[in-house]
Amino acid sequence: MLNNKAIFLGSLGKSKEAIEYIEKAIKLDPLDANLYDTYGEVFMDSQNYESAIEKFYQALEMSPNGWFAFHTFLKLSKCYKSLSMPEEATTCYEKAKRLAEKVIPGKRKVFLNHLEESIEYLNKIPL
Repeated sequence: MLNNKAIFLGSLGKSKEAIEYIEKAIKLDPLDANLYDTYGEVFMDSQNYESAIEKFYQALEMSPNGWFAFHTFLKLSKCYKSLSMPEEATTCYEKAKRLAEKVIPGKRKVFLNHLEESIEYLNKIPL
């Protein structure tokens, strides 16, 4: 619940409150890599891309093949693009693409659709 509340508050632009909730969640379960991914999202929502990148990499270090890794690489790509770092953005996008190709066929289409939506978004961010 704390994780979901942090996501919700972050999406509303209430990053200070969102950080409080995600930090509470991490104190309860410091080994849950998904919580660090959420922490990154909160920073990303507030356009604090450097901190978001740090938290996303923490999540990936803890669980490089976690269910959320595909989405984390897409978010990293968006952060790097927003920081005018196209090479890093492309590298992260390609990592997400490789993960999508490994997904079971029944779910692969959903992941490929996310990739397509992400590349459209990335193309709209000016360098």
